[in-house]
Amino acid sequence: MPTPVEELLTINQKLAASLVRQSLVKCHPEIFAGDVTLFLPSKNAFRAMIKNVNLSPEKEINYLRSYTKGDAQKVVNNLRQRKYRDPVVALRDVWTELERRFGNTAAITNALMQQLQHTSRFEQGDSDKLQKFVDICADEDSELDFLRGLGCLNYPSMIGTAKPFSACLQNTKLCLVPTTSG
Repeated sequence: MPTPVEELLTINQKLAASLVRQSLVKCHPEIFAGDVTLFLPSKNAFRAMIKNVNLSPEKEINYLRSYTKGDAQKVVNNLRQRKYRDPVVALRDVWTELERRFGNTAAITNALMQQLQHTSRFEQGDSDKLQKFVDICADEDSELDFLRGLGCLNYPSMIGTAKPFSACLQNTKLCLVPTTSG
């Protein structure tokens, strides 16, 4: 059993943490419009925003509606308007359907591969397009462990080189290093 001093210390720490949270600028996630490649970051940002906030399932669904648009908002609206006896089930169903439509690893993999294919068309000296390509390569490289479908990029025959994707990415980044004339 904690002593009165320990209890007071614990209450002080909780109060101080609460005051710090209140003084922070409220962080709002971007509105998710249905781009499958942005679903997981959007979901994580939304969850971070409502973390440590005691929201009812109904309020969370309403906030979720506010932070979606387009097809994603249609999903939230459709499920929000159904008659659910248990709001916890309604919230679970909303997230399940959003995951099914926008968090599908095959759809995310396909979208990333299309982005890679589209941005790989650049000419010598076109540093803006090369930078965009490198950024997409870095995005895809960071997803290799999570999206098994991108694993084909580590097979040199799939990308038309003698090196795996991660080695090609390093070489491409070297092309962007500015040179100094001496």
